[in-house]
Amino acid sequence: MALRFPVEEGHVLAFARAVGEPPPGPGDLVPPTFTATTVQHDPEHMRDLRPTGALAAATADEGATVLHAEQHFEYLAPVRVGDVLHVAETPGRTWTKQSGQGGTLTFTELVKELRDDTGSVVVRSRMVLVTIRQEPS
Repeated sequence: MALRFPVEEGHVLAFARAVGEPPPGPGDLVPPTFTATTVQHDPEHMRDLRPTGALAAATADEGATVLHAEQHFEYLAPVRVGDVLHVAETPGRTWTKQSGQGGTLTFTELVKELRDDTGSVVVRSRMVLVTIRQEPS
């Protein structure tokens, strides 16, 4: 299911203030990392302190520590105040490495595609989470 993501002037203004960008107006470009706020438009995200979607699956390992390791944004078209985008989130690649301290590190990608009303991808973002699982001593 795609999530509707209106690029509202007030929302962009609050974000711009937080990151030290100038205030935007209608039709202005949004700050480069603004599309990370798509999660704020998911009515179920963090309800009862529980993540949703691919993030819920990536963080389901009880007793493990999860870190946000990387965030990548690929812009295929500009995002402007007043746009309405549609967000679809899918799991990406997963890979495992052994920790130098005897544990296991599992890397998980979460991929979001933001599309315009024509269905064209405007932004693709990729978050990499690391799940750290210590081996019992």
